[in-house]
Amino acid sequence: MRTDMKIDSQGTPVDGDEMLIRLLCSPLQYDKETRQVSIDAFDLRMMGKNHDNPEHFASLGRRTAFGGEDEFMEYLQKGYSIWNDKEWEENEYYGHGTFLCKDALTTSEMVEIHPLKGAAQHIGMFYAKNDDEYYKGPLPKDQLDVFEMLSDLAGLISDTVVVAPARL
Repeated sequence: MRTDMKIDSQGTPVDGDEMLIRLLCSPLQYDKETRQVSIDAFDLRMMGKNHDNPEHFASLGRRTAFGGEDEFMEYLQKGYSIWNDKEWEENEYYGHGTFLCKDALTTSEMVEIHPLKGAAQHIGMFYAKNDDEYYKGPLPKDQLDVFEMLSDLAGLISDTVVVAPARL
């Protein structure tokens, strides 16, 4: 059975009809000129200044978990600290895309979406590697099923991308 220490098994499960949010940076995840979402928008990265900390999941927001528009706008502003406030990061915060949970789940049997410990609005998209574990770090995009899954996920948000609001 797959598990991850970040999953909140006691948390509120994610409903299939729930609207989810993926914050995007450019140029890694979104090409401003072509308006194309890259497959890297849902890939797992090696994080940290030395790129030595593998991601376990793609971070998502739960649109229904925000108390109001101000709280939602505050969440969107987090993208600036994630992407713009690191001198070693070559990307910049661009905006976000939205999609329904059930649509992501139907892209591949590998996709699982779970609540995370510590924040009701923050959930994770995990990718099943096998019956016992999830992928960590960059996904093997040379495997056709992984490449197709990432392409389908990028396609889910390609028509919904919204430019980030001006930084407060």
